[in-house]
Amino acid sequence: MPESSTLRHLDFLKAVKYGKLPKKFKTFIFVGEEIYLIQASIKRILELFNLKERRIYWADETPAETILEQISQPEFMRPPTLFIVRSAENINEINSFITTLNRIPEIVIIEAHDLRKAHQRWIKGKTPRVVYYDTFASSLSKTLTGQALIVTFPPLSSKEEKQFRNWAMRRLMEEKVNIGGPVLDYLFRRISRNLTKADNDIRKLGLFGRSKPIDTKTIDLLVMSDEQEDIFQILDLIITAVPEKAIHETTKFLKRGESPHTLLSLLSQALMDMLSIKLGLPVAKPRRVIQKYTRTTKRLSEHDIVTMLRLVLSTEKKMRSVYVDQHNLVISMISRLVWSRSFSS
Repeated sequence: MPESSTLRHLDFLKAVKYGKLPKKFKTFIFVGEEIYLIQASIKRILELFNLKERRIYWADETPAETILEQISQPEFMRPPTLFIVRSAENINEINSFITTLNRIPEIVIIEAHDLRKAHQRWIKGKTPRVVYYDTFASSLSKTLTGQALIVTFPPLSSKEEKQFRNWAMRRLMEEKVNIGGPVLDYLFRRISRNLTKADNDIRKLGLFGRSKPIDTKTIDLLVMSDEQEDIFQILDLIITAVPEKAIHETTKFLKRGESPHTLLSLLSQALMDMLSIKLGLPVAKPRRVIQKYTRTTKRLSEHDIVTMLRLVLSTEKKMRSVYVDQHNLVISMISRLVWSRSFSS
């Protein structure tokens, strides 16, 4: 049986690059949110094991038993194939699932992007409010008794900023983006550190800016900051009344180092802009942001927006108390916002 092993994504990519990845592992568990890096890693796995094609299964749409049955069916004259199981956090009995997979000769990659849900289903015991990648990988390794290589793909940390900038500069050159000096610094202040989002924004800049230099107005038009993206996502989950995901995204935002004050400020500003759009008043924001606000306000009445804004402003006022638990206060506010939407809809 393969020995227990876990790797962070940068160490995994180095191991693949220099041919030091143990070929004894047939099952790989990719855990994390960096879809861009996961896709790059899958490409390297295909090259390393000389695999000709890939077949993808979705665990949130197909029962685990069905996936195992389809993967385990022998197909004669089939080229070497990589099997990929996505949304794997929806699988309950991960240990027996992987035990069955290890009986077949093919390579299988299991992807789980919801770390908290994966912890709840795969690891016995109470799930902490915030699940950290390294402790999760260590606990999962013990649960699986060394049956798979676990690779974590957490969001980039400040320690990895240099690697991110090097990667972004290479992508900008590949897309022939004409940018430099203070405008380049402005782009790095705005662009997402999620590689999937960043790659998408760089592609847009490439399409827009090959014929002329990029300026800050173009960046405002095409590139949305992490904070704005996060607020849009949290607001969307509130409006569609999905409490667990809204709280999860809020916790993720705070865990990244942003303060509860910043979250409340961004929420209140977004709601005030949405109210202005609802009332037909001008809003001084990039066109892309206004378009998103406009689509969102179509699902809300003026009363809905005012109710939500009042709750956010009242929470900001309570935050001034030195005795209040700011994190719990924000989570409580998100729950009440979702509840108000459920009641009104």
